[in-house]
Amino acid sequence: MSAKHVDLNEKGTVRPLTPRQRRVLDLVVQGAGNKAIAADLEISEQAAKEHVSTLLRRFHVSGRAALAEIGTRLQILGVTGADVDVSWLPYLFVAAPIGIQVFRGPEHRVVAVNDTARRASDRDIVGLTFREAFPLNAERLLPLLDRVYATGEPHREYEFEGVWLRDGESQPSYGDFVLQPIKDADGAVSGVMIFGADVTERVVARRRAEQLNA
Repeated sequence: MSAKHVDLNEKGTVRPLTPRQRRVLDLVVQGAGNKAIAADLEISEQAAKEHVSTLLRRFHVSGRAALAEIGTRLQILGVTGADVDVSWLPYLFVAAPIGIQVFRGPEHRVVAVNDTARRASDRDIVGLTFREAFPLNAERLLPLLDRVYATGEPHREYEFEGVWLRDGESQPSYGDFVLQPIKDADGAVSGVMIFGADVTERVVARRRAEQLNA
């Protein structure tokens, strides 16, 4: 899902979001309703609704969930306040050759996944907590997610052994992962992203070579 086009200014360049629009978009990503947005901005609930409607029209999406998805992608790329042309986002998120998963809150609830990460699960995991989405890997990965969420420091795992969906079956697999904190405007950690690459074939080939050498 992506926007077809965006607003241009009189010079033909992409029109940046205003500070208030950026704040509204951040709040939508966090799941805030119009009442919460109005309280945060100290405006009327009707005005908050109009701000959200403006963003829906701007990004050519029909619902808050789609708007939150775009906002999440823009936050990932750090371009919320500048270039808002999202036509290229599918190539950097949805169709990226590495798995990308975005979690929000201390319970690590899934808010966005790209196609590569989606293939590692046998169901739609958006809206589930990490434990619900990946019960076979929860005991080992949840402490890492908790640590990144608590400290705000990224963490790397190399050749992590877990059970993932490969070739339609759940089987032991290996992956290189980066767990990256997501911070809101005031610097507080609001979520964690996982970037992962399947390295099972590399690990298996190396171990086979090591056995032959031995």
